[in-house]
Amino acid sequence: MYKQETSLKKICIERGCRQGDPIASLLFILCIEILLIKIRTSTTVKPFKLTYQLNPVKQETINKYMEGFADDITLSIENSIESLKGVTDIIENFGNLSGLRINKDKTQAMIFGHNSETAIPTIETMGFEWVKEIKILGVTITCDLKNMEIKNFNAKYEAIEKMLKHWSYRTLNLEGRITITKSLALPKLTHLATVLPELDNQKAKKLEDLTTNFIWKTFKDQINKKSVRVNSQRAKLKPDKGGMGIMDIAPFWMGGKIGWLRKILQKDYNESQKTNNLHIQPINNDINKDTGTEDWLKMLINELAKISGDVSLTPIKILTGWGTQKMRKFGLQLKNKFWKAIFTGVEKLEEGFYHTYPQYMGEMVIWDTQKIRTRGIQLTARGANSIGYGETRDTLGITTINHLIIPVAKSITEATKKSNSIKTKQELEQQTGKTLDNQDYLDIISATQNMLAIHGTCLKNMENPGIGPQLEGLTRMLGWEKKGSKHFYNWQRAKINTGNLTKESENHINRTLGRMQSIKFFNGIYKNSSLIKCNPPQKFQEQMIGMHRQALNYIVSKNKNNNVEPGCTFCTIRQNNPIIELETHRHFYSDCIHVERYWTEIRDWALPNYNETFTIRDRIYGKFDQKPYSIDNTLLREARSTLWKCRLTKTIPNIADLKNRLKRQIPTLLLVNKSKEITLGLKKLKIMCEN
Repeated sequence: MYKQETSLKKICIERGCRQGDPIASLLFILCIEILLIKIRTSTTVKPFKLTYQLNPVKQETINKYMEGFADDITLSIENSIESLKGVTDIIENFGNLSGLRINKDKTQAMIFGHNSETAIPTIETMGFEWVKEIKILGVTITCDLKNMEIKNFNAKYEAIEKMLKHWSYRTLNLEGRITITKSLALPKLTHLATVLPELDNQKAKKLEDLTTNFIWKTFKDQINKKSVRVNSQRAKLKPDKGGMGIMDIAPFWMGGKIGWLRKILQKDYNESQKTNNLHIQPINNDINKDTGTEDWLKMLINELAKISGDVSLTPIKILTGWGTQKMRKFGLQLKNKFWKAIFTGVEKLEEGFYHTYPQYMGEMVIWDTQKIRTRGIQLTARGANSIGYGETRDTLGITTINHLIIPVAKSITEATKKSNSIKTKQELEQQTGKTLDNQDYLDIISATQNMLAIHGTCLKNMENPGIGPQLEGLTRMLGWEKKGSKHFYNWQRAKINTGNLTKESENHINRTLGRMQSIKFFNGIYKNSSLIKCNPPQKFQEQMIGMHRQALNYIVSKNKNNNVEPGCTFCTIRQNNPIIELETHRHFYSDCIHVERYWTEIRDWALPNYNETFTIRDRIYGKFDQKPYSIDNTLLREARSTLWKCRLTKTIPNIADLKNRLKRQIPTLLLVNKSKEITLGLKKLKIMCEN
């Protein structure tokens, strides 16, 4: 080896290297690539071929040879004596040279394609096991591609069921069970979501029931007592929005599939330029020429080109010039069910993206988009004379909302920001070289303004794209993250009306407090409960209080089947109480005479060092405008937890129970909170407990 023209110590080349050496895998890949090159270039080994008739004068042929993953190689060759013997000879010769030989006991062969169920090998079995289905990288593929969804889903479902059964006997809290579902159970489906066509409602319901039963198994009140059961849709909201953060199966599945649209954007498409003018279309093209474009991308673009009638179709043209309604329309005509599911699901994803990031709405395609309508008619670029195309149908013209306004240099401050100037009819005609009717121009502007008005803006007030290159259509959305599908999942659920799901519990809270509370208040208590650390049982009870689903006697007794008296637990402990009040949230956390005495003890104990008056709202829900571990919220939350503990043990609450609880909790809280202000408050509370 040479380094900076200096000869280094000689390296003796020998066979093999030590087990576990990092270079072992790289050396193996280099060696196995020699075998793959030999198979690809062999004249005796014929590949599996797929031929597409793009138009009357043009054919596309896909040659499929192989796929390799380390030492796991899948060959796709034609079912002929020449190919089968040829590839076997190459592998045996390679084994003689390298020592790496094929293990025929672990090698399976399958006839793939039409009539494959009844087809037989062209020659003897050659020592291979001939099967009707084969598993490649964890996915079962059948010879006729039938029943693949059922076979693969059932296998994964059984694996998830078995895994959750092992975890169900462990003493996990609710947050732990949700984490197990997200991190261990559902990821088993991630790979399937990227290869299988769709997850029907029946399978989604079956999987959702399995995970839901696992999550709530140890919470008997939430399972058996309907009056305190959390609505399943409410539970799927994020914790800081008033939910539990349980995964929604259908968007999770679709999020994995949408990642293939990102691959369309990222992969190279180097096919020869085509034109929609059949008179100048080249006839004698080399159909076997390797352009470097991946086969699946060729097949998809070819099929979409046939459906749309646009021979010059490219991936960029689809992602920047097609509206989501157009993608849905042509997607429904695709024969491939996998891509059909993706193209029909883009509309919901785009709506969620622009709902989350309205500043990028100018990148939305105006043609064939569901929300852009005027007089009930959807805008459509009709024919080559439309301004939606360039000089011919092979190029794009005016496609996005940003194209309707004049780009200017972006303002540094809001004070210098000016309103946008809408392009006139003459400017659009000059830009595209097309003639535009007055009514068509008015329809385009009106439809766009109507859509923007729904989002609280207009062409003059929307974000100006600025001078220079611009992202268009779906390109920003798909390029948001290089990998992963969590953001796709969140965007699909972005337009869910959380207000409708939280409305019932918020009305109960308003009645409990005797007056309407602000949105800021509800957002504050949801956020504070979601940020609780180190004490999952306490976090669960705080979330139940915010959802008005805590298993207090009055709430549980609403369902007569529960056979529970609605009276206050503390009032029933002392038999000499003349009146037993209903155990509501307000009574249990504030108005009960035993609880009021408890809060008085807290005030008298804290008064010398800490002068703070807690209202009824503070006692039940904490201070929404402070951080969850401020001295006020820590004291209030531990006081509520002490009350709940005393209820379970049927004892009257007292200040000694609270002080003991604080002594146990504060050291842990000091370890996880790095804020100087929070740390000082917790230390102050700790000193108070020790006195």
